[in-house]
Amino acid sequence: MNIIYMLLGISVVVAIIFFVAFILSVKNGQYDDVY
Repeated sequence: MNIIYMLLGISVVVAIIFFVAFILSVKNGQYDDVY
């Protein structure tokens, strides 16, 4: 049962990292349309 909690915690941390990276890329204009 411990492994489930460990995997859940790791997956939440990874999801937060990807979410922060997405927000930073939007703020830096990564998805702006150049046309």
